[in-house]
Amino acid sequence: MRRSAIYGFSMAMIVSLHTARLAHSETVKLSGREAEAVNLATRDFIAKHYSRSGDLRHYRVEIERHGKTVEIVFLPDEPRPLRPNEAGTGSGTAYGLCVTYIVSLSSPKIIRFYFAR
Repeated sequence: MRRSAIYGFSMAMIVSLHTARLAHSETVKLSGREAEAVNLATRDFIAKHYSRSGDLRHYRVEIERHGKTVEIVFLPDEPRPLRPNEAGTGSGTAYGLCVTYIVSLSSPKIIRFYFAR
């Protein structure tokens, strides 16, 4: 039951993240393999507690296909704009880390992941 709940959460996040910036009548389409790749990356991201809140509430997710792989980037929101001459916190914010996953589409598995610098 827990796995289906995570899957449902992941798919709801994909839909909400894609539709948030689109015009009212636009549709986002993901192949089944792309949806599986995003689900796999989301489950890993949540399981490893890269988000301080334990969810994606303060994150934006970017998805970009590169041939037989998908790059999935979890970008944390900035809690406030940086002041002039203020440095950022490197690979994350107060909400958590910025993590990029590269996922194979041929057999859905995480090939590699890395943190922003």
